[in-house]
Amino acid sequence: MAAISEAAGLGRNTIYRHFPNRDAMIAAVRGDSSDASGPAEERDRLRPAGELANVSPTPMSVWDVLNKVAPFQLGVQIVAEAQRLPGVSAAALYLVDLDGLSLQRMAGPESFPKTLEIQLAVGPEIDRHAMPRVRADIQALMPAVSVAPLDLRGRAMGVLLVVGSDSPGLRELAQEAAAALAVAEQFTGVPGRVRRTRETSPAAELQQSLLPPRIVRIGGAMLAANLIPSDQAFGDWFDYTDDPEQSWLGILDMQGRGLRSTAISAAVMAAFRAARYREGATPATATHLMHETLLALSDHPPTASATIATWNSATSLLHWVTCGDNVPLLYDGDVQPLGKDAQPRLGAPEFPKQLRIQSRRLRPGERVLFVSDGITGRLDDVGGQPFGIDGVAAALRGRVISSAAEILRAIQDAALAHSIGPVTDDATLMVLAPNAPTDAPAV
Repeated sequence: MAAISEAAGLGRNTIYRHFPNRDAMIAAVRGDSSDASGPAEERDRLRPAGELANVSPTPMSVWDVLNKVAPFQLGVQIVAEAQRLPGVSAAALYLVDLDGLSLQRMAGPESFPKTLEIQLAVGPEIDRHAMPRVRADIQALMPAVSVAPLDLRGRAMGVLLVVGSDSPGLRELAQEAAAALAVAEQFTGVPGRVRRTRETSPAAELQQSLLPPRIVRIGGAMLAANLIPSDQAFGDWFDYTDDPEQSWLGILDMQGRGLRSTAISAAVMAAFRAARYREGATPATATHLMHETLLALSDHPPTASATIATWNSATSLLHWVTCGDNVPLLYDGDVQPLGKDAQPRLGAPEFPKQLRIQSRRLRPGERVLFVSDGITGRLDDVGGQPFGIDGVAAALRGRVISSAAEILRAIQDAALAHSIGPVTDDATLMVLAPNAPTDAPAV
C-alpha cells in the first residue's frame, strides 16, 4: 500500500477511503488491463519459474471444468460461467476461423450473430496489438457488449462477448476459457468444426494438423507465422520450439501437391523434430536428417526448399542453413537477402555431405523474414510479374510497424492483393522479431 500510495501521489488513507478493502483495490487493478502495450506487455513477459503466485481466485478452474464437463460441452459451460458474472445478462463465445477472416459463434444464444467478419487475424489467431481494433469493430456492430479476448501466450483464439457490466472477472474467465479450450481440443472436434468454414481435403487436414500456433513468445523474441494453403495442398509447413539453450525455427516448401506430397512433408517434419532432441544438434545435422528421411520415402522423392535455424536470445545470435531458393530476408527499414547463396534443395542428387551454417548477431530493430515462393513467386494478373523481394519491401515501406504479427499481415495482405486469382501454391511466412536489445556487432 505504501508503494501504491507513493506511485499515485496520494496518502494511504485516501486510497483506503476509495476502496473498501485491499481485495477490491486488486480487483480494480486487474480489471483495468489493456490488450495493447504498456502494463499488459510487462504482465505478459516471461518470468523465471517459481515467481508466480495467485492473488485472487479465478472464476473458472481449468482442472475442474475439464474433469467434470464433457469436452464437447465446454463452450456451453464457458457461456454459463460468463452469465454468472455480476451484471451480465447474456453471453456468447466466438472462435477465429482457420483463414482468419471471421469470428464464428461456438456457443451462446442466436440473438448474437453467427459470424462476425474481422480483417486483423493471423490464421486462426489475433495478435494482442490488433485486439483494440477488433474490439472497436465488434462494438460498432453491438454497442452493448463487452469484449474479452481468449488470450493465451500473447495471442487470442477468439473472444467472449457479454451484454451488461464489464465485470473485473470477465478477462480472467476468458483467459481460463482459452486454456481450457486449448486442452479440450485433444478430446473433441467441436472447436475444430467451428473454425472450419469450408470443406477441406485429407491432404489439407493433414497439413493443418502439422502446424503449431501462429503467434507465440519465445525466448527474447516474438514469432508470427502463417500458411495460406492452395486449393491442392503442397505440404508446406513452419515449425518451432522454445528450449532452454535456444529456440528452433523451421520452414519448408515442398515440391509436388496433394496427399502424397503432404504425407512425405509430414515425415520430414518428424525428422526435424526428432533431430532437435539429439545431443549436440545443429541446423546442419537437423537438415541432413530431413534430407535422409526424404530419400528413404521414395526412389524418386520430391525435392524441398527449407531453412532450419536456431535463435539464442542471450547472445542475439541466429544460426541457419538454407537449402533451395528461399533465403531468409533481413528487415531493418529496408528488406534484403540475409547471408550467402542457398545450398541445393533437400532430396536433390547434388545435396552436399557438409552443409554451411550461416550466422548473424541481430541488432536492435532488425527482423528476420522466412518466406516461401508461394509469397515471392505469386504472379500478378497483368504481366505475370512475381511479387518478389521488391514486393515484400514495398509492403513494409513507410509503415510504422514493429510487431511480428503486424509485419506478417502487411506482407501477406500485399502478396494476396498482387493477384486477384486463387492461391496456386502454399504461401508460407514466418517473422522473428527479437525484443532483447544488444549493441554487439554483426558476425
